[in-house]
Amino acid sequence: RLFTMWDKTGDDKVDPILFLVGVSPLASVMDIEVRLQFAFELFDVKKTGKISHGDIMLILAGINATASYFGDAVLTAQQIE
Repeated sequence: RLFTMWDKTGDDKVDPILFLVGVSPLASVMDIEVRLQFAFELFDVKKTGKISHGDIMLILAGINATASYFGDAVLTAQQIE
């Protein structure tokens, strides 16, 4: 999703400066509101200003899979729903 978000021209290339500017909120000490806005924009694929219930379920399932891979605690499918 990040690559698609930064590939403004659709030529499968990302400008390194745009990449660094885009990733910086993830590694910065910016307040939580800025980071949440970035995350929202990342997952608002259709650019509607909304994230659907299904999209949220996919996001949580992805986070869960990543946590499981690293041996961290995970949610059950019932907890995600």
